Amino acid sequence: MINRPCVIDLYHGDNVQDTPGPLGGFARVKASGIAFLIHKASEGLSAVDRRYQARRAAWMNDVPVAVTDVHGESLQLVPRFAAYHFLHGQDPEGEARHFLATAQLQPGDDAVVDWEQVGAAGFQPSADAVDAFCNVVEGALGFPIIVYSGNVAKEQLKGKDPRFAKRRLWLAEYSTDFKVQESWTSPWLWQNNGDQSGPGPWTIPGIDGYCDNSTIVSPKTIKQLNAEWGGGQGRVLQGSPEALQQLRQHVDGVLAMAAAPAAAAGPAAAASLPAATAPQIAAAPDFCSLWPTAKPVLQAVGGIIGFIPGVGAGAGPVLNSLVSVGDQIYNSTCKK
Repeated sequence: MINRPCVIDLYHGDNVQDTPGPLGGFARVKASGIAFLIHKASEGLSAVDRRYQARRAAWMNDVPVAVTDVHGESLQLVPRFAAYHFLHGQDPEGEARHFLATAQLQPGDDAVVDWEQVGAAGFQPSADAVDAFCNVVEGALGFPIIVYSGNVAKEQLKGKDPRFAKRRLWLAEYSTDFKVQESWTSPWLWQNNGDQSGPGPWTIPGIDGYCDNSTIVSPKTIKQLNAEWGGGQGRVLQGSPEALQQLRQHVDGVLAMAAAPAAAAGPAAAASLPAATAPQIAAAPDFCSLWPTAKPVLQAVGGIIGFIPGVGAGAGPVLNSLVSVGDQIYNSTCKK
C-alpha cells in the first residue's frame, strides 16, 4: 500500500499560485493535508535559489495544518521546513559553508544534501564528497542530515556504509515499489512521484503543473515524521515558553564552547567577550529578560569563532541565524 503525499519539494522553476495574493497557493497545499515543505536553497559553490527566502517566509506562518495520519488520527501540525543543496562535489566543505550561509536554518528546520548526477556529462559526486559535505553541516546543526538520492547512492556506495547508515535516506524512486542500497533498510522518506513518473498524484493543489511529492513507508506515521524532523527539534511558536527553553539550550551550548575559541583566537578576542555569564542567563524569568543578555554573547562568540579551524565553518552562519530569530521574537513579543 502506498500512502498519500505528505511532503512536497520545490525549486525556483516550480510555480506556486499567486491567488488570492502572492504565494496564496500554499494555503491550498496545506488544505490538502500537507504540512512539510522541502525547498532548494543553493547549488555548487555560489548558486542561490532566487525564490527560497520568500517561499520559506510564506510557508512558515505558524498556522497549524490539519493532517490526517495514516491510521486516521487527526493531527494539528505547525508547518515544517527543510532546505536542500544540489551537490557538485569538487569542494564539498566549501559547498557546505555556502549552503549554511544561504539556508539560514532555524531551530526545527531540517537539511538535505541532493546527491545525483551533475550536468550533461553525468558526473557523480563520490561518497567521500557527500560525507564531507554532511560532516560540516551536521557539525553546525548537531544532528545527522537527510541524504536525497536514487541510483547514484546505489552505484557509489559499496556494502553497508556506517557513514550513511546513521543518516536518513530520502529515496528518489518513481515507482509503486522501491529498493534501497544496503546501508539502509527502508527510506525515511520516499519521493515516489516526479513529473509524470510514478503512481501519482503528479499534481498538488496550489502548485501549477507537475509537483514532486513524497510519502512515508509503513510502519512510519506522519506523527513520527514530524517528531524526527529537524533532528528531533520540535517546531515552536515565537514567544512561547518552548521558544524560551529552546533558546536557553542554544545559549548554554554557545557559552560552553566560548572559552576555547576565545583562548585560541588570543587575549584580545577573549577580552571582547561580554561579561554575561550562564547563571545570569539561567536566572532570566522570561524571553524578554533573557534576550538582551544572551544576544551580545552570541554576537561576540560569532565574531571570533570563524578563526577556529573546524569550528567556525558551520557555526558562524548558525549563530547569525539564531541572533536573527531572537531579534524577530523580541521585536514582535517584547516591544508591544
